[in-house]
Amino acid sequence: MSMEKYKPSSEEVAKAEGMMTDEQRAMNEQREGKFNKTAERIASLGSQLHEEWRKPRWREESKDYEPRIKKTKDQAWSQAHKTSCLIIF
Repeated sequence: MSMEKYKPSSEEVAKAEGMMTDEQRAMNEQREGKFNKTAERIASLGSQLHEEWRKPRWREESKDYEPRIKKTKDQAWSQAHKTSCLIIF
């Protein structure tokens, strides 16, 4: 095989794209900087809503968020991490 960089044909690209899930396609577009306007708006809104959701836990004096501690019922996760608690910031 040649040391040149392989470039797939347009037919190969179309076939591969047809086998991708929507999630894989979106991740590729994000990685390649090909966000469409709808995806950009959704990402922006999600970010704004997340900030609004965690705003009540902001601690001005320490300039961080109060952590949320949640217990998990997932035994496999608990054994792997040697704890049954998650700390969410």
